[in-house]
Amino acid sequence: MAKLIDLLLSLSIPVLILVHLFAAPYTKVEESFNTQAVHDILTYGIPSPLDSDAVDYISSNYDHASFPGSVPRTFVGPSILAGLSRPLVSLVKSPEDVQLLARAILGLVNAFALVRFRAAVDVAYGKTAGRFYLAFVACQFQILFYASRLLPNYLVFPLTAEASRALLLALSTSPKLRPSSRRRRLTLYLLTVSGIIFRSEIALLLATTTATLYLFSGLKIRSELIPAVFAGAVIALPATLGLDTFLWRPCIALSLTYKTGSSIFQIPIPTWPELQAFFYNTVEGHSSEWGTSPFHYYFTTALPKLLLNPLIPTLLIPFSFLTPALRRTSLTSLLPSLTFITLFSLLPHKEPRFIIYTLPLLLASAASSASYIYTHRSKSPLNHLLTLLILLSLPLTLLLSSLLLAISSHNYPGAQALVTLHEMASPSTSQPSIPLRLATTPSNEESALARALAASSATRHANAALKSRGFVAVHLDNLATQTGVTRFLEVNRGRGPGAVDGGRGGKWVYDKTENATELLRTEFWEGMDFVVCERPEKVLGSWEVLEGVWGFDGVGSKLGKGDEEEGVHEVENVRRVFVPGVEGWGAWGRWVEGQVEGVGRRVAGLTGGYWPHVRLRKRLFILKRGSIGSR
Repeated sequence: MAKLIDLLLSLSIPVLILVHLFAAPYTKVEESFNTQAVHDILTYGIPSPLDSDAVDYISSNYDHASFPGSVPRTFVGPSILAGLSRPLVSLVKSPEDVQLLARAILGLVNAFALVRFRAAVDVAYGKTAGRFYLAFVACQFQILFYASRLLPNYLVFPLTAEASRALLLALSTSPKLRPSSRRRRLTLYLLTVSGIIFRSEIALLLATTTATLYLFSGLKIRSELIPAVFAGAVIALPATLGLDTFLWRPCIALSLTYKTGSSIFQIPIPTWPELQAFFYNTVEGHSSEWGTSPFHYYFTTALPKLLLNPLIPTLLIPFSFLTPALRRTSLTSLLPSLTFITLFSLLPHKEPRFIIYTLPLLLASAASSASYIYTHRSKSPLNHLLTLLILLSLPLTLLLSSLLLAISSHNYPGAQALVTLHEMASPSTSQPSIPLRLATTPSNEESALARALAASSATRHANAALKSRGFVAVHLDNLATQTGVTRFLEVNRGRGPGAVDGGRGGKWVYDKTENATELLRTEFWEGMDFVVCERPEKVLGSWEVLEGVWGFDGVGSKLGKGDEEEGVHEVENVRRVFVPGVEGWGAWGRWVEGQVEGVGRRVAGLTGGYWPHVRLRKRLFILKRGSIGSR
């Protein structure tokens, strides 16, 4: 029976990560760079540095050449993920499925790292603690939802989770044993690689971990610290400097020029994305432009959100510090993480994902307490009561996590709008006109025309050229591009019978112009066939509203009239959802929603109108050139 429970718990992690993936299959702007990079590497490949036209090839085809962002970001993670995905691309049917494939691979790698960490918990605290650890992970939301998302914090998570595993094993066994020395070196090596390539803040975690190992595990500077850090730097620096310098050359044209006789050599200045990001965000303080939070944010807001189960921060982790049998291992294993979070709190810009690397060790400490209370439940009535609370908290946390997933699935109106537009423009064609856009490369002329539109220079000449080539031009506004639109969703689709009147068939061009001056020009809008936007009244010319796309608009507490906000389209375009996520269940989903709504209305009659619900709003509108209307 114990083996069956262990198997089910282990399998639940990858299964739940895939459930979260398919429930919310689209991406947001924070994932944009890595998502577009995986697409471009799969579609166009990485040209040889020896090719004379390599820079032009990258400029013509890669998304970052048109939208470089504030600072460079590394291509190492996307390159590895694209390499893992490539052998399986032929098994899927559409580019959208390739995006799911890449995300699924990342999610399964992270699932493997989370499940593998359980072995360290078994060694440090016992098998019962290992089971509680997996149970806590299975009831989470943040880690399961984001494990398959192409954020740099989750691309590097397998390395930091393995470093945490080695750290916990090193701290829970005798420091004089040879395996402990090997684990200390592995911990420092993995954190060094992670900090150099993926996330610069991991350097701070490396520092706090090094100090802890030196104080409590007998870390040797010459034979362990220096070799581990040196080996990590030798592996990581050439990887990021070589690949990123080459792929960022179209955007970073800095180079050193040498003359030797009649020959002139230009050597590009190396690009180290994480070093540049560190100076830009931390030294120069630009990260504050994305918002600031108080010093206590990580401890009072981010950690409760990451842990989700309220018993973990309020009862279980403190219990592990106060219980003599657990104290030493829990304190020493969490000291690097808690010190890292405290020091990192000095920076004004904070996000929960910045401290995600600490989650496995936090859950391990909580699991040790849960195991201790459970195994001593017969010793006292208090332990018996606490055991019941812990066991009851698991399904309740899982329920809360499920609700958060259902709500989060409504956060991607941009992707929904683009998919809906493609279906409306060619409803009889379930797939693009070619097997996969990943197998195509646009001609130089096509690329030039597309870049002319994307670079906010959509002149009459460019528009005319696009029309003459049979392009279908779509403008995507800022909200659309930030809520799910990626190159994986773009199609090269011809028109079928019954297609929306007004399209020209042929290839599609996707414009993302944000220049306010350009958007005030009538000539710009004359080049568009379709528009996906948040505010239709700001689009110049005569347009027909084909469809509105629903998106999350907050959580309400009181039923009845009057909770709609004022605005242009608000009155008829706001609705309440009592069971988010059941919209796609057909008649069964409508029945479930109706039953819960009925219960809510009856309860609201006893509570003065109060009953929780989710508000949805039509966040984006699909417009077609023509007369103004709505649907």
